Amino acid sequence: TNDEGKEKKRKENAGAEYQKALTELWEKADRDGYDERAKGIDVNDNQKQFKEAMYSALCALCQNGQLGPCEMMLLTGYRDGANNLVAYKLQVHHNDDDHPDTFPLNEEEEIAMGDSWNDWCEARIPKRLIEQVTPADEPHNLRNADGVPVLGDVNLEQLTPAALTKVLTDFLRALWYHSWPQDCVRPSIPLVEIEVHPEDFYDTSKFLFPVALKPVEMMLLIERYSLCTYLSTISAVETVHPFVFWPKKNIVDRVARREAEAEAERGTGDEIVVSTPPPATSAAPISPANPSTPPPATPAAPISPAKAPAPPSTTPPAPILPVQESVGTPALEEHIPVPMVNDEGELPAEEAEVVPRRRGRKRAADEVDTRRVTRARVAEQEPAQVQTRGSKKTAGKKRGSVRH
Repeated sequence: TNDEGKEKKRKENAGAEYQKALTELWEKADRDGYDERAKGIDVNDNQKQFKEAMYSALCALCQNGQLGPCEMMLLTGYRDGANNLVAYKLQVHHNDDDHPDTFPLNEEEEIAMGDSWNDWCEARIPKRLIEQVTPADEPHNLRNADGVPVLGDVNLEQLTPAALTKVLTDFLRALWYHSWPQDCVRPSIPLVEIEVHPEDFYDTSKFLFPVALKPVEMMLLIERYSLCTYLSTISAVETVHPFVFWPKKNIVDRVARREAEAEAERGTGDEIVVSTPPPATSAAPISPANPSTPPPATPAAPISPAKAPAPPSTTPPAPILPVQESVGTPALEEHIPVPMVNDEGELPAEEAEVVPRRRGRKRAADEVDTRRVTRARVAEQEPAQVQTRGSKKTAGKKRGSVRH
């Protein structure tokens, strides 16, 4: 028993000595060094792990028996890296059985309690000044307590034109992404549209820029300095209501309304326009293309019959021979075409016309007469045709002799 008492006393003394030594170490610790180490804590990472870690800790307290059967509920609230409020409730039970009921039992009361807790945290948890992570050689873009990008102190005398261009471009882009988060519809700030219709994107009655907001690269150097000076005034850290673009929804509504009004003024071309017809006037004569020179009068041509009569023939008519009986069977007699009389003229159309042969047993008298008359004329004119062709050959020989 005495040995047990000594061992117990020794452990108590050892614990006391440990606590005493630990206290001395903390008292001698460099306060600045401790603060410096504390700055290296990743708050965002701690916030992500807090919920799971606290739930495990509360379950252990409720179920390890040290407190007996126990129920716990934890209300938590803090601000994330973007100054947004994060508030939630953790509730654990004394065993691992299913506990569908939570406190409070009434759903409406639970919602009311959550809303009250959110309002309480929103009013009491302060927002912090967020410093945007940028390269060390660039001016920092800051955000105020409301998360609006503000322009820090910019020494225009020390900025090169290229550095000034980058400061303005980055700051305007940060302002745009604050109002319209980057997406596929408008992946970047639409400075060209802002220049044409600034009223669609910000309050033009409140913010009177000395130069038009357009791509910074298109501004003159003096315009860039003037714009930076104005932004340093309306977007300073201490400015109560700094410059911002309209929220995304407002921009979409304003652009849609303006386009609808423009479309209504233009008209779509589908409307039926009812107009008063002009008063009736006498039809004006159609003038020729050249009014100074009237077209010559053309006498009206007489209406010709369906088949105009052939011109009179210069060839004397052949005597009419008596009708001769044809040799052979009329039905089997072949048709002989009428040859040309000479090179200078043809038979008249009326005389050269041959009536088609009919294959009946008997032919009409006029058909027989026409065929016999035509053959007779051909027979009389054959010597003339031969003579004509011969005379041509003789004339050709004479012309050839003259050329030689």
